[in-house]
Amino acid sequence: MRMVLVMFMVLVGCGSTVCERLAEDQANFQRKIRPCLNPGEQLVGLDVQACEANIEQCTQAEIRSVEAGSSCVSGAQVPACRKGEESEFIQSVERCPEIDASDACFYGIYPRP
Repeated sequence: MRMVLVMFMVLVGCGSTVCERLAEDQANFQRKIRPCLNPGEQLVGLDVQACEANIEQCTQAEIRSVEAGSSCVSGAQVPACRKGEESEFIQSVERCPEIDASDACFYGIYPRP
């Protein structure tokens, strides 16, 4: 039982919600991809309040999957994109774990534009 509680605290983190962490991951990823965007292309940040309102549509396994994919693309495994090296950037993103979540879960967190 104690191990489960410790694991839960590690997964949840101290003082931040899943949606706040996902928003931070997305902001980090956007900083990485920005150098390869075409002029005028806009990126939309994660709406933490909308995420918080919809995350109950996700199972715990789906949340773990979303977090794993999100932390991978925002972490050191994916370097910043460089003009002319977009294919290398895409390959590094594709090495991250695929997100295994239902449409209701995924689009509840990341609404379609």
